[in-house]
Amino acid sequence: SAASGAAHSVGMYFGGRLVSRQLVLPYMASAALLACLVPIILLGFRETHPRSARSPFGLRPPAFGFVRLFRSGPALRSLSAVSA
Repeated sequence: SAASGAAHSVGMYFGGRLVSRQLVLPYMASAALLACLVPIILLGFRETHPRSARSPFGLRPPAFGFVRLFRSGPALRSLSAVSA
């Protein structure tokens, strides 16, 4: 969208201006903006999905189902490694 393009352009401009002064300044500015954003997100946004309808988080398939590809034999393992 136009807003994300403008934000990217403005960020690159100010990042270039900051890096010309000192290399660490763009990183410090980014960390400071993130530090301002965290409380806004924590205090301003609420979970909309009801607690009773949520599924518990866990390390189970399909989250790590791709690991089975690497254990399905040497041919599939090599194809999976090349495609990744």
